[in-house]
Amino acid sequence: GQVLKHSESQNGAIAYAHLRAYYDLDGNKEIYAKDTLTKLLHLTLEYNSNGGMNRYIHNFDTLSSKLESAGHELSEEQKKTIFTNNINDRDYLNTIDTCDEYDFATTVSKLRQKAIRLNKVSNLRGRHNVNQA
Repeated sequence: GQVLKHSESQNGAIAYAHLRAYYDLDGNKEIYAKDTLTKLLHLTLEYNSNGGMNRYIHNFDTLSSKLESAGHELSEEQKKTIFTNNINDRDYLNTIDTCDEYDFATTVSKLRQKAIRLNKVSNLRGRHNVNQA
């Protein structure tokens, strides 16, 4: 999206400068990383979250990638901890409990499978009829 803004002018130098300012706040990666980490820590999945589990996973991956590009990559254990702690939908509690021994990728996969079973994988309306235990 950021590069396409400059497709008409086809000026790579301007596109690069724009990307640099967008992704590392004119070279201040510490501020960018802090802001991105704050967004990641406040990202939640609620029982009625718009977009459901798919959007939560996408947003989490996007923010994690931005942190990595700023030189502040999270460990797999940190990702797993933040990802699971920010799920505030009780329908996932039992699955989260069973993921203690899994790595981050497997945990995400198990929770996505649970979302599919609950029909909460991509709730575009932002509402669920029932919050099952």
